[in-house]
Amino acid sequence: MTSLERGKVALALQARAGGTPTVLTLDKALTAGSAVAVSGTPGGGLARELARDFGIRKMVAAESRQQVQGIDEVLEALGMSGHRDRVTLLPFRSSDQVFSLFVRDRDERVLGVIQLTAGRN
Repeated sequence: MTSLERGKVALALQARAGGTPTVLTLDKALTAGSAVAVSGTPGGGLARELARDFGIRKMVAAESRQQVQGIDEVLEALGMSGHRDRVTLLPFRSSDQVFSLFVRDRDERVLGVIQLTAGRN
């Protein structure tokens, strides 16, 4: 099973167990077929590096008034992960949304989903 497929399964399991609003939104969009995986190799890195990078992205998004949901939950989950934990980042897109699904590699736990409204500044 590819990392993308594992990520989708983990997302579906967490959504059904009462995930965050962005986890539920992505799960519904994938189930309805309105969101698709962005082609290419999944990204990722160490939890501490992703926390730093997405902390900066949060500040930039706030300054540019971009609509971003789920980033606080993802940053919290990354912070609670071990600094050496590897995290896979799986991108998805719908007609007006971009999603980033964060899955911790060691246990395939969904850490969260960041949802960005596409095409708005």
